Amino acid sequence: MQSVLDWLFYARKFVIDCVTFASIRLYGIECTFKDVQKRAYSQAQHINLNLDAAKDLDTLLASSKDRYKDAIDRRAFVTDKAKTLITLNSALLAILGAFLPKATEFDSLWVSLIFYGGVLLLLDALIVMWMYFDIKGETVLDLEQGEAMLDKENLKKSLINSYLRCQVDTNNITDFLADLYKTARFYFLFGFVVIFVIFSASYFFRSPSSEAERVIERLRSEPKLIELLRDPRGEQGKQGEKGPQGGGGPEGPQGTSGEKGPKGERREKGEKSESASKKQ
Repeated sequence: MQSVLDWLFYARKFVIDCVTFASIRLYGIECTFKDVQKRAYSQAQHINLNLDAAKDLDTLLASSKDRYKDAIDRRAFVTDKAKTLITLNSALLAILGAFLPKATEFDSLWVSLIFYGGVLLLLDALIVMWMYFDIKGETVLDLEQGEAMLDKENLKKSLINSYLRCQVDTNNITDFLADLYKTARFYFLFGFVVIFVIFSASYFFRSPSSEAERVIERLRSEPKLIELLRDPRGEQGKQGEKGPQGGGGPEGPQGTSGEKGPKGERREKGEKSESASKKQ
C-alpha cells in the first residue's frame, strides 16, 4: 500500500513539474527541468572569501548580515505579489464557474474553443502559482561544533562566509519564484483578455430575439416541463343511467323505379349467358 501511495505522489509531482516547465519555456525564460525539480536556480554559486588580510571584520560581518536580510525581504516582497495574483485568479475562476451555463451557449464552435482555451490559461496560471507555494529546501545559518571552537577573529570570518552563502542560495530560490510569478501573471492576463473579448463579442453581437427564440424552442421541447405545466387529470365520473328508447320515425317516401333498357341489350345478355352455360 505504501508503494502505491509513493508512486501516486511522485506521479503527481512529475506531472506538475512537466506543466510548470512547459509553461516557463513557452513564456520564454531559460530554465532546465532540473531547476524545476529543485525549485531553485543554480547559476550563482558562493565561493568562500579569503579574509586573512581583512582589516575590519566587524564591518564585513554587518554587511553580510544586511545582504542576507535584503535577500529575505526580497522574498517576502515577491511572495506578497504572488498571494495577490493567486487570489485574483481563484476569484476569476469562481466567477466563471458561476456563469458557466451561460458561457457555454455560444453560437459557433470556434468561439467555444477560444473560450475554453482562455479557461485553460487561467488554470495553468493557478497550477504555476501552486508550484510557487510548494515546499522547497532553504539554506539557513547554522552554527556547527567546529565553529564553536574557533577564536573571535576566525569565527567572524566563518560567519561572514555563512551569511553570504545563505544570501546566494536564497536569491537563487527567489529568482526561480520570481520567474514563476511572471509566468503565472502572463497566462492570467492572457486568459483574462481572451475571455473578456469573447464575452464582449457575445454581448454586443448576439441578437436578443434569437436568444429568446432559442429559449422558447428549448422550453417547448422539454417533456418534463410540459408535464409539469399540464393540469392534473380529474377522477372519472360515474356512468349515467340509460335513457328511454325513442319512438320510431316516420316512413320515408318510396323511390322511383329506373327506366328499362332496350330489348336488344337484353338479348345480348341472354346470348352471353347461353354461351357461358355452353362453355360450362
